[in-house]
Amino acid sequence: MTKDIEERRTMSTGAKITIGIVVLVVLAIGGVTWGIFSKVCVGYVLNADLDRAIKVAKVDWKQGRAQIEEIFEQATKNGTEPETLMELHRKYASFLYKEHLTEAGDYQIQKAIELAMSGDAWKKFEAVASQLSQVYYDRAWEKHDRWLAGKTKDTGLQDQLRSIEIAENRLQPNSSATNEKRAYLAVIFADIGDSARANSTMERAVSSIADNKFSKAENWYIYAMLARMKAVQRKYKEALEAWLELKDVTTEAHCEKGWKELVFGLRHGSNRKKPETALARHLFAEEDFAELDRLSKEYLKSDQLYWTGFEQLDYFSTAIEGESNNNEKNYKIWVARLERWLKKYPKSDLARTCLAQTHIYRAWEIDDDEEDTNYKALIQKANDVMDVDPDLPNRFPKAFVPALRLAAAKHEKADLFKVIDAANKRWPHYFCIDSWAFKFQDYETLGEKIDRIAYAKKRADSMGGSEGDKYYARMAFEFFDDCYGSDADSKDHFDWDKVKTGFASIIKDFPNELEARIAFITIANAENDDKTLLSVFDGFEPKVQSIKK
Repeated sequence: MTKDIEERRTMSTGAKITIGIVVLVVLAIGGVTWGIFSKVCVGYVLNADLDRAIKVAKVDWKQGRAQIEEIFEQATKNGTEPETLMELHRKYASFLYKEHLTEAGDYQIQKAIELAMSGDAWKKFEAVASQLSQVYYDRAWEKHDRWLAGKTKDTGLQDQLRSIEIAENRLQPNSSATNEKRAYLAVIFADIGDSARANSTMERAVSSIADNKFSKAENWYIYAMLARMKAVQRKYKEALEAWLELKDVTTEAHCEKGWKELVFGLRHGSNRKKPETALARHLFAEEDFAELDRLSKEYLKSDQLYWTGFEQLDYFSTAIEGESNNNEKNYKIWVARLERWLKKYPKSDLARTCLAQTHIYRAWEIDDDEEDTNYKALIQKANDVMDVDPDLPNRFPKAFVPALRLAAAKHEKADLFKVIDAANKRWPHYFCIDSWAFKFQDYETLGEKIDRIAYAKKRADSMGGSEGDKYYARMAFEFFDDCYGSDADSKDHFDWDKVKTGFASIIKDFPNELEARIAFITIANAENDDKTLLSVFDGFEPKVQSIKK
């Protein structure tokens, strides 16, 4: 009996010790888990708070900035982990860069670097090292974008090299994240003309991708960078093959991002600006109204045509119509300048057309609600400008554009087509008016998408032959100017063979025009015609062109 009691006591004591150890282990694990969980929660809350404050800053910079500063102050006071603070600084820097506040963005990046360096935190904690690698990567992107825009001499190369060095020494040297950074480094090398290092760096990144769909999907970004790099190197077919590899394995959202990288690479080193546009902006800023009128008359007589179907006068007038300057402050400056022009030269067709356009652009900007009194007042101002000279569109083709837009504002199909028919009769080959007419075909009560396509066919058939095919192809590109746009679901309504024939004629006329080929691959991609896509850049040497009408 005594022995049994002693054994039970011994067992009970042993069990208690075992249970105690288990409890301590569970508590320890729980403590670690809770610590990790609490860090995640803090990071989530702070990121959400910063997102809201940034949203406020986009509308009210002073109020938003005060909220952002308060978030950082409280986070620091509460002893927030350095990796979380670094992530916040990165997010704020990204916003500032997008707002073109470069120095302020650089300051936030530097604050993040200082957090990592304090007490050698980046050497002690992997999470801090991970953020530091990403910080240098972010700044490399920003610097390189500014370098490409001609705004700095710093290519971002050193920051990108530092980012990869940290990833290789403190993190996982062959992880997807590290190889993505290598892929972007390869793009930087290609952009600065170092093809040898570009190729070897990219080869290492690509070789990390296993030959299976999961690995390829996970590493879609590497394919995007490969496509961009090959495009920069003018290895067009290889660039398009990389794009197709990406397209085959990843989501539509990733495809859209990858497509943008491909096109960015294709446009590397090209100048998309039209000389007429830059000249018009300069003369308008100088208020050299006499020269503006002289050139508009010269361009009206010109037989020069760009691949888009638009004329010199179109690009010249677009620069002074107020589309990109339609906030309240710029609108008032624009209108005052145009009114001074008309006061000095009341018979200026260009000034009258541009003033009407400026009022309409501002009306569209202020409110989507067309019952708004300010909207109506601006539309009426545009009508008043046009009513002074009812015969203006018959002398000056671009004037049919504000006339068409004002007709569309009435929401009556008959009013719209009255203007369209008059424009087609007076200027039968004026593509600019057709591009606007095409857009309005499915605008609210004015028609459906199918009506737009029928209109394109009708206009192309009225011309016939090669000219009709080119017209049809240009109309198609108006529809597909973004292959991931909302209209891509209706692509089957277009006659793809007719579009291909039209683009073949356009490329024959403009063999060295980069943008024409980008337009062609955009539609070929939407049509999933890989064979055509891969052949579009055959024999291409880039150069901006215009030809006689």
